[in-house]
Amino acid sequence: MNKPFHSLKQLMTIQNERLKLMIKWNFSMLKSMNRQIAKPLCQQFNALFVKLKGPLLICLLIYLVAGICETGVLALGKPAQLDPERKMSQQILDSWTARNNLSSSTVTSIIQTRDGYLWMATFNGLARFDGMNFTIFNKANTPILKTNSFWCLHEDSRGRLWIGSNGGGLYLRTATDFIGYGREMGLTSDVVRSLCTLENGDLGVGTQEGIQRFDGFVFTSMAGCGIDNVKFYCTCLSLDSTGKLWAGTRNRGAIRISDGKLEFFSKETGHIGANQIYQIMALSDGVLVGTYGDGIHYFTREGIFPFPEKHRNEIDPLVTAIFKDNSSGAFYIGTEKGLFRYFEGNLDNLSTENGLTDNTIQAICMDHESSMWIGTWRGGLCRIRTGKFLNYTMKEGLPANIVHCTAEDSLGRIWIGTQEGLALLQGDSFRVFNKEMGILPNNMVRHIQPMRDGTIWISTYGGIAVIDGNLNLERTVTKSSGLSTDLIRFVREYSDNIWIGTREGLNRIHGQSIEIFGPQQGLGNSVILSLLEDTDGSLWIGTDGGGLSHLKNGVFNTYTTKDGLASNIVFRTLLDTNGDLWISSNNGLTLRRNGKFHIFTMREGMPSDVIFQILESSDSTLWFTSSVGVFSIKTQSFNQHLENPQISLSSTLYGTADGMCGPECTGVSAAMKDSRGRLWFPTLKGISVLDPSRITLNSTPPKVEIEEIRTEEKLFNAHEPIVLEPGMKDMEIQYTALSFAVPEKVRFNYRLLGYDEQWVNAGQRRSAYYTNLPPGKYVFQVKACNNDGFWSPEGTSVSLTLNPFFYQTGWFRLCLCIAFGILLYALFKLRLKQLDMRNRKLEELVRIRTDEITLQAAEISRQNSENERLLLNILPKSVATRLKSGEKGIADFFPDVTILFCDIVGFTSLSSKTRAAGLVEILNMVFSQFDNICLECGIEKIKTIGDGYMAAGGLPEPGPDHCLKVVLAALRMLDTIQNMKLPMNQKLQIRIGIHTGPVVAGVIGSHKFIYDLWGDTVNIASRMESHGIPGTLQVSQTVAEKINNFYSQKNSELKKFELKIESRTIHIKGKGEMDTFLITPLFQNGPSSIPLQDSDEKNAWFRPLE
Repeated sequence: MNKPFHSLKQLMTIQNERLKLMIKWNFSMLKSMNRQIAKPLCQQFNALFVKLKGPLLICLLIYLVAGICETGVLALGKPAQLDPERKMSQQILDSWTARNNLSSSTVTSIIQTRDGYLWMATFNGLARFDGMNFTIFNKANTPILKTNSFWCLHEDSRGRLWIGSNGGGLYLRTATDFIGYGREMGLTSDVVRSLCTLENGDLGVGTQEGIQRFDGFVFTSMAGCGIDNVKFYCTCLSLDSTGKLWAGTRNRGAIRISDGKLEFFSKETGHIGANQIYQIMALSDGVLVGTYGDGIHYFTREGIFPFPEKHRNEIDPLVTAIFKDNSSGAFYIGTEKGLFRYFEGNLDNLSTENGLTDNTIQAICMDHESSMWIGTWRGGLCRIRTGKFLNYTMKEGLPANIVHCTAEDSLGRIWIGTQEGLALLQGDSFRVFNKEMGILPNNMVRHIQPMRDGTIWISTYGGIAVIDGNLNLERTVTKSSGLSTDLIRFVREYSDNIWIGTREGLNRIHGQSIEIFGPQQGLGNSVILSLLEDTDGSLWIGTDGGGLSHLKNGVFNTYTTKDGLASNIVFRTLLDTNGDLWISSNNGLTLRRNGKFHIFTMREGMPSDVIFQILESSDSTLWFTSSVGVFSIKTQSFNQHLENPQISLSSTLYGTADGMCGPECTGVSAAMKDSRGRLWFPTLKGISVLDPSRITLNSTPPKVEIEEIRTEEKLFNAHEPIVLEPGMKDMEIQYTALSFAVPEKVRFNYRLLGYDEQWVNAGQRRSAYYTNLPPGKYVFQVKACNNDGFWSPEGTSVSLTLNPFFYQTGWFRLCLCIAFGILLYALFKLRLKQLDMRNRKLEELVRIRTDEITLQAAEISRQNSENERLLLNILPKSVATRLKSGEKGIADFFPDVTILFCDIVGFTSLSSKTRAAGLVEILNMVFSQFDNICLECGIEKIKTIGDGYMAAGGLPEPGPDHCLKVVLAALRMLDTIQNMKLPMNQKLQIRIGIHTGPVVAGVIGSHKFIYDLWGDTVNIASRMESHGIPGTLQVSQTVAEKINNFYSQKNSELKKFELKIESRTIHIKGKGEMDTFLITPLFQNGPSSIPLQDSDEKNAWFRPLE
């Protein structure tokens, strides 16, 4: 159902577009008319369209054009698609039987109704056909039908379809169902054999009891003609051009009813030779009466004549159907010996011998696309249509259907080479040449080459046969003549040379000599597939696996995939009108332009990668034979792709649906373009001929129908607005396009207005699916294009309304909004209360958190102090400060530092006798005392190593008395050890060594820091300790001198000790002999109980050094 227009502006816009499309369509059809008619009409349309710019005038013009179209004026421009000049055996013939879902293989009547469907009456139901699928109506699925057997179909002037049945009465097809009319309404018989529209618009009904009139309500007699008193079996009805009704009978001949009178034409009256009449056809100047036994008789005002007069005896006299193609004037006659065509004095026959499924013809009908439909008695439904190709097969006289090559000679004769011999086309028949006639050395013909001298060179797999102008064998050229082999692929004549391609190299005949070229001479391969002469006289040689060789000036240059070819197997080459070289192969097409190779494959839009041969038509279109059939691409499309690789190639693929006898081409087949521009394509099922300049396009846009709409629970009629129940989840919309020429190539676009934003490309699919649509109003639109790309300008549409649930309605949503507002207010008030409570909780939480933070800050401060203390225990304060400030690589040089090393004597022995805990306790007691001494004396503890202890004075802060401080610390360490009380009355002894000198001090480590000293001073101090005596202090001479200086001072703390000093010489490793001094303190109860002696006395325990 068409979507209503919502505004006048929208109406004007759409009508404007419709006018443009209609005029464009009619212009394209006017081109095929006689130019004297087409040119003035085109000029008038152009001038009218320029002047009428207003939307209102455009609409008026639409109605004018529509009226002209309905009267058939513009339809004259549409070319006839059923070519009457082509043999019916060369037309495309398709068939359908019960095996193809046709209701029955007996088809008694065929009609195409105005909506575009084909209807067939059969003996097992009614069949409606859309080109792809049959819809069957019978007693099983249509209860109103009382029988499955039907005789006739008729569409009246109002477009209503009437059906006459065999025992069920009369039926009328409505939009969705049938209405039955029978004896209860006055029908004299339930067997309705024929129907026609009478002059007043009533329906004439022919039954086995006679003829009745039906006005749509009741059946009445044909009043005033006395026919009620005459009983006869009416087999057919026809109204002639004068308004007289003709009836055919089963046993009383033909009856003409006029002015209340009956006029009989029968065997008894002497007008015709048979009384059984099955077809009467009215013409403009008479009536054709087809008899069952005496052929066709032509009733005119001048008399009764046999038809066709010259061929009467050639047509089967048992005539069952007659049809006239008004577009061509051809007559088609159905008999029990097949279908006959009479056109311009010529007769042609189609029977089971050349493709028809059954010889008994029951019905003939031509659809809107000029395809002829034939109903047979036992062979089902047949269709005849003219394809774009003209075919020659064994039915036309070829010796075999496997065709390898074709050629045109200088006289315009067409030669065809097949698997079983050579054929010369002469008119509509062929003259055959083969080995058995002594003409060919072998029946497998590979190539045909007409020569300039008029001879024809035939390449076979047994050598070459040379046929002279009288079509006799002149000579043969074989391996014994000097060729490299008898397996000949082709012959070419260029200049004064004859080139022969074989499976064993390239042969050249020049005069009487034969020269052979192979890989040794530079060819890429010895198996030669093709040869082409360039404009400069050089040769391009295609090989089987060796690439493309170029012979120029006697030198071969070979190109392969390494140089840019698509493949090394080169089937054919073509030099086009622009000078470009095209190369076909098994892996794509190669173009050589300006010395550069370009490859085209399926990725670029080629229908196939296996390209056998290339031809060029006059309109700069390239034609290719391939593994999928024949296809064409305009050179402009190649150029566009080279400029912009994003643009795919635009191709047209041809096959059996377009009339080819078979799409299977091979790499050895040689196609050609003849002098008339026709293209000849050899196939495995014959040879197909195409004239690119005369390709007839199917310009009839398909009528689109929406057949049904299905949901998960219900089936809807698509001819009225659809209302769907709430909750519909899945919907399927089935549609079709009534194009019968090549229905498998029909493509569809659809959209659901209100849901789809763009048209959906459905391809060949004839259904649309939608799931979970929201409630609302929609319009489903669908349009289609036929096999030649002509789109239906409007398509068709249907309105859909999906009702909502109550909770999806507007009032429910309003109630929801009000309730939602109330709820929001309540939530707002509740939220305010919650915020107030939360603020109070937050204040309390802040107070608690503040206290926690204060405590945490105090703890952090304490931890920092502890960390500081621990760090100072490891490092000197100044060094620690520098390290905390971020300084890295701390290392300092001190020129004068005093180093102290202390070691517990006998510690190893003590360790073996003491438990670990006790040992650690002893070390802790000793070293803790030493740490306090260092702190009190102002020197730095450096480290402990096992039972050794190291300290230094004069760093990190230098001072003048560091030596004194270290010696005092050493003396106090000795005093501490002397008076220390250990468990089990154990006694410890220590050795101490001291030396003064320069050192390097620094921090090492990244995680565990250590402050350490390096230098010779450290080593000497260590040797002072290791070479010392337990209970003494051994110092170097440098230290002794510094002590002496301090001792001489009046208030020196050294004077608190009574010391014994003695010099000695020891050997220091790496230093040799060194003078050292042993200092032994003399005390028993601590340093304060030991009096110091005067240093000037001779026997003093301590005296200054000399």
